[in-house]
Amino acid sequence: MRFLLFVASLLEVVSVAFAQTAQAVTDNPIGAHYIATTPAGGNKGIYATVSAETARNGVMFTININGAELTGGPFLYHIHDQPVPASGNCTQTLAHLDPTVRGETPVCDKARPETCQVGDLSGKYGDIPFLPGFNAEYTDPYVSLKPGIGAFIGNRSFVLHYANKTRIACANFRDISNVTSSGMISPTGSMGGVNGSMSMTSTPLTSPTGDTTTGGAESSSEASSTPTGAAVHGADANGVAFIGLTGLFAGIFAMIM
Repeated sequence: MRFLLFVASLLEVVSVAFAQTAQAVTDNPIGAHYIATTPAGGNKGIYATVSAETARNGVMFTININGAELTGGPFLYHIHDQPVPASGNCTQTLAHLDPTVRGETPVCDKARPETCQVGDLSGKYGDIPFLPGFNAEYTDPYVSLKPGIGAFIGNRSFVLHYANKTRIACANFRDISNVTSSGMISPTGSMGGVNGSMSMTSTPLTSPTGDTTTGGAESSSEASSTPTGAAVHGADANGVAFIGLTGLFAGIFAMIM
């Protein structure tokens, strides 16, 4: 029996030794940003936010977990291969994200994170000693925010575990790359849209003559201008004076005749 256990352990070590190590991802899209937020599946009293965004040397994770007080730590957390289904069943997220097919044993060696499962975040960066009140921030070079490759996490899930690997809570990553602060205010005072673009309302602008234009665009009646830049509306002032003077002379000439 001991011999069989020894052989099994030896095979595990050999399989890890020959497994392909994770490769650093150097072409994550600029500005890519995904976030997973609980409660979604599992314990509804767990309030976790896991932010993943493109950084200079990989993906920067910012993690905050609060809510219900739990016993049974230290706690583990990973990125799992499949998303949380509509039922909220965390078990259906399947295994850890593992594009190199490394497996879970032997345990991750923090000193060699490239040899760990890509999704084993707590294995690479430390377990959670107690809950609530966990905060962490670090950059992982092996996770990807580029769709189409095995290390991509945008269509996967975050799962929180007890020390015995029982799943506590889970949530899907969603793309928030184009979402900016909802507090952005446009020049007209209206709030920006969800996509971060500012709503621009056309405001009447007063011309030098007192007329108004729409949105500041030059109207067809203001296509020509005087040397001073003022818009011309009606006859030229010199022309008006000339016509008036001509009428005066005509009247005098009629009286003489």
